[in-house]
Amino acid sequence: MNKPIPTCRDPWARWAKIILAIAVCATLLALAGCGPRQQDDSDPVEGSSGMKPRTDALTGCQYLTYPNGGITPRMDRDGKQVCK
Repeated sequence: MNKPIPTCRDPWARWAKIILAIAVCATLLALAGCGPRQQDDSDPVEGSSGMKPRTDALTGCQYLTYPNGGITPRMDRDGKQVCK
């Protein structure tokens, strides 16, 4: 009358492992976005400004581009353009 001990070959044990793996992955993905978001003075309170840094391949100087068009030189703390 004793029930046999389940093994990894049983179908329900296989599904249990799959469900556990999915739960672990979902938890890790949910926690990945929980860290503090880096913001600077140009970011609006409700989100990101959308600016993207670009580097001129010829000069090595950096610029900031805006999502609606436009470009401006990227400046350092001393007011000089950032160039590598």
